[in-house]
Amino acid sequence: MSVLDQIQSLFEKIGYVAEGIRRKLGYFLLIGLAASIYTASVVYSAESFMWWNVIKCLIVMLPSLVLLCIWIILGQVMQAPEVASNLLDDRDEILQGFTELEVSNVTSLTGAYGALKTLRQQEGLEDVMEAISGVGILINPLFALLAVLSFIGLLTLLFWAPILMVVL
Repeated sequence: MSVLDQIQSLFEKIGYVAEGIRRKLGYFLLIGLAASIYTASVVYSAESFMWWNVIKCLIVMLPSLVLLCIWIILGQVMQAPEVASNLLDDRDEILQGFTELEVSNVTSLTGAYGALKTLRQQEGLEDVMEAISGVGILINPLFALLAVLSFIGLLTLLFWAPILMVVL
């Protein structure tokens, strides 16, 4: 198997993992958006200043908005095999300085995360990684931490929204 075939296979596996994660995140996000919207409507107060209402509602909606951003970026990553095949067609300079990647490790979120991080560091693959614009955001450790915190925040909203519906 040539190096270009390995790169293509790697992008196909990353696209497959991104598709699965995006599908699961979509279901969770749909329910989370409903809970966030309901909670934002509860914290909204007609007597408060408009800027204060906007701040309160944005704080409540922030976890959903971050996860929505991740959902959109995963849609871009799903298209990675097509983008990679178009950009890799006549790229001989990619073979220069290319280190071996473990294609078999890309079966989960952590494997795909590590492979994307490694691919971004390879010389010659900058064009491919720039074409998939959201990858830089996804592999940023601070954004990954924000995504985990948003996931926990949205789980909290999913827990509190039914309680607020019963109480209020």
